[in-house]
Amino acid sequence: MPKEKIFSKLKYKDYNNLLEQVLEKKDFSSTGKNLILSVLYKMETNYNDYKTVKRDITAKEEILTNFINLVKEYCNSLIVIKPESKRSSLLSNTDSKYIANLDKKELEVFPNEKYILEGLYSLYNNNAMVNDKYGILKDAIMEIFIHGNSSNNIELLRDFNGFAWYVAKNEFEDTYANLIFQDIRIIAGNDLLKDWVYNKDNDKDYLEELKKELNRRYNKEMAEPLFNQLIRTILKIYFERHPETIKKLKTKKEEEPQDFRKYIEEISKDKKRLLKQVDNLDRIINDSEKLEEELVARKEAGEVLKDRLQLKELLIAERQNCMNKIMEYNKTIDPRQLLKKTKTSTVTKVQLLDYQEIADSETTAFEELINLQKMCLKGYKILAEKLVDKKEVLELLYEFRYYNLIPITSEELLKDNEELKEDLENMRMFLIDKAMDEKIINPVNSNKYINDEILKNIFSLRIINLENAEVNVQKIPEGIRANYLDGDVEEASKDIIISRDIGKYKIKEKKKIKIFS
Repeated sequence: MPKEKIFSKLKYKDYNNLLEQVLEKKDFSSTGKNLILSVLYKMETNYNDYKTVKRDITAKEEILTNFINLVKEYCNSLIVIKPESKRSSLLSNTDSKYIANLDKKELEVFPNEKYILEGLYSLYNNNAMVNDKYGILKDAIMEIFIHGNSSNNIELLRDFNGFAWYVAKNEFEDTYANLIFQDIRIIAGNDLLKDWVYNKDNDKDYLEELKKELNRRYNKEMAEPLFNQLIRTILKIYFERHPETIKKLKTKKEEEPQDFRKYIEEISKDKKRLLKQVDNLDRIINDSEKLEEELVARKEAGEVLKDRLQLKELLIAERQNCMNKIMEYNKTIDPRQLLKKTKTSTVTKVQLLDYQEIADSETTAFEELINLQKMCLKGYKILAEKLVDKKEVLELLYEFRYYNLIPITSEELLKDNEELKEDLENMRMFLIDKAMDEKIINPVNSNKYINDEILKNIFSLRIINLENAEVNVQKIPEGIRANYLDGDVEEASKDIIISRDIGKYKIKEKKKIKIFS
């Protein structure tokens, strides 16, 4: 959805008017039009909180522009399904929020602003996102991007309400797609991801652009494995969800060989073998003594043959089979046929990894997703080590807090995943130490163990403006309890169990301590 220059000069009230002008030309019900206008209003209202939490995001004007263009260009029909209707029962039975027809640009949806927004973004299908030459990888990336982009855009309404931020794990249509989409945004930047999603140039190769950006941000030893793990994860998810595509891999490999020099060499070698076999068959067929010797040899080998006449007919048939195969080979290596194959291959087949190995691997999609997160966390560490500016460190604190609270399944956030526990903990402590060195964060206790245990929990807080966070501490039988506050509102509490000698420490109970300088 390309931006129109006039949009950049408009204020929100003009966006509202512009959307009304678009809706006037649409044959939507008044209920549908009002819901869409309400979506625009809530997107604008929630944007500042969204920006504060997520940091590296698209500008508000551009988000509103894209939404209006989405309604204008990608939705020809909007049917709001009435509760208790027959159509409503159909959606309820399939556990769906909407029915989207991409070809006809039609949307049927329950009267709910979040569902409307999610349904509208599901209609956006930009085929130019991935070059056709990537074949099955294009299909896999497109599926992730369609769901990931939709999830990314509906976040404004799904997770924000104008005064609070809450991540509802079970409201994500596709947690894997959302996480991978956010991974790319984090490791390569929102600008690249945004341009990729809305790219209209079929010749632009954003996989190559991603490689370049990773090489710019990280060293080669990190960039290449990170890119490969991303591709591997996307493909593994696709193969698990579409097992029928695994069979096609072998078929395509046979039909569209990649190395034509090797391919021609193999054909030539087999053709020579067949010609030699034909020559040998001719000698046997045309020599009665050799025919008799062949008959005896075949009978001794267990073949049931009556006489030389039957053997001769059999040998003639074998010869014809060889000749048919030779003729087929001649056709295959005809320069005109090879040219066609070469053109087909260069357009549709660029294989970045061994797809068959990925498909056959016993590693699950979830395990590959975990491996990808471990790689992303290494990337985070590299970026954090390079930071020298106080503002940049603060930005990364916010972004890493956001990352901790991304769902990895409908039941679990990244921060709670056992396999990522150590990697996340190391990154939390690295950022806490860096933030304290930069005097962004205040020490809250003179005892290092207690100080670290209290501070590292800021990455689990859903306080929108993290810099407002305060903490008070109270003693409990097992140790201490840290209560985290946003003003006078308690956001969360954490019990710190002291079961070993941690040295001397003092606790000023109930005293509010400001965490950020």
